[in-house]
Amino acid sequence: MVESSSGIRCCECQSSDIRIGANRISWISYHDVATFAALSLDHAEARNATMKLGGPDALSPLEVIQIFERRQGRKYDVQFVSEESLRAQKSARLIRSNSRSPP
Repeated sequence: MVESSSGIRCCECQSSDIRIGANRISWISYHDVATFAALSLDHAEARNATMKLGGPDALSPLEVIQIFERRQGRKYDVQFVSEESLRAQKSARLIRSNSRSPP
């Protein structure tokens, strides 16, 4: 566990130099995607076209947390869950939902 200068804790992978939560991605709201899709209906050049949509800046999940912390004036308790644990939780839920008998 490593704590950054901003107080956000993160895990570090033992097998590589990649820090969990540090990969930058282009964020976009589903409202913006829906607006773009609706407006593109009136443009023939958009038909069957593949377009990349995204926000103005690529930000890591940790950077997004930092923005929320600054704007709300408080720190978040950030916890990281391994992919293995998430898969186990999903499997457990599927087993429980499949074992329930219909009403």
